[in-house]
Amino acid sequence: MPAASRSVNVVIGEGWAALASLARLLRETEGEILWVSGSGGRVTPAFASIESEAAATALEGLCSQMDLPLGDRVEGRSFVREFRNKSFREPAWKKAADLAECRESRSVELWGAETALVPVEEVRWESSLVEIEEQLRERLMSHERIRRIAGVPLEGFKVQDGRVVALLFGSGEELACSRVIYADRWSQLGRLTGLPKALAFMRGREPMGVLQVVFTHMEALRPEVREGFFSVLNRDSGDKHDRQVFGHFYRAGRESVWSSVVTPEEGEDNHLVAKRLRRMKQALEKMFAQTEWAPGEFAQTIKNEQVRFEEGVLLASGELPAEPIRLARGAQALDGIEFVSDGYGVGPALLAALSSERA
Repeated sequence: MPAASRSVNVVIGEGWAALASLARLLRETEGEILWVSGSGGRVTPAFASIESEAAATALEGLCSQMDLPLGDRVEGRSFVREFRNKSFREPAWKKAADLAECRESRSVELWGAETALVPVEEVRWESSLVEIEEQLRERLMSHERIRRIAGVPLEGFKVQDGRVVALLFGSGEELACSRVIYADRWSQLGRLTGLPKALAFMRGREPMGVLQVVFTHMEALRPEVREGFFSVLNRDSGDKHDRQVFGHFYRAGRESVWSSVVTPEEGEDNHLVAKRLRRMKQALEKMFAQTEWAPGEFAQTIKNEQVRFEEGVLLASGELPAEPIRLARGAQALDGIEFVSDGYGVGPALLAALSSERA
């Protein structure tokens, strides 16, 4: 760990908001930047495409800064397909007259935090967002100005005269800091010392978890396919809403990722999480059994699987932050720290984290 007396700019988190914040600090500051993994929570993009033209432009600028070639955009079509009535088709919201109606229709068709996973105004490149993220992460991890702290739990912040002046770690170590960008899961904020209690900007956010499984396939499955897919899961008796499984193939069809949103109550019960995983796999078998997308039974194409459950990484409601949130006024005023989130999806995370560059 860096020396405790050193004052540095700090980014806490592992997802897209953290990656964008690191790149932003590389442009705006000099000297060392500390990248703290924090809880390690992050969401693998459920689809290959990003939400909004503005977010796509921001990502292209970010990748250009990091000397990461994106190539040309794949233009002129929708990349999301819903499985319904034994076939894949464009989702219902694509029939809306404009983007505002599309988003409103999507919020009716999908449940809560599911909308964070599914882009409406879609932009993509030949590489999936999963592959772009991997390359961007690699560039940042090897950057000479960035130093990593991973695997050490963050306990909170030391505050003096209304300003964050140090990070406090579970190991008992203290690290002086000049500025903190908190890009970790917001559901953890109430557990961190030094922050005001019951942060006002957290009201009505409704943190949700996501269950994700990454499959490695025995052979490339339709490598020319650029679309992602979703389908409703069979309902349990206690379900109040339809739940979906979302996913896409990437790495030229050799891997795929599938995601489903999980409530806090469900996430506390390992039996329910395991049951959700079974329902996801059943839905995939049904989706691909009667189509040309996968040869034979879907399960027979799988060489390996990696399952990850991330608690409280998505946000089901609340206004999308257009810029980093700062505690500038009133009883909760606190300098030296700002907050960004992956909770509303990749596009909103990028736009908020990079907002000062766009201003």
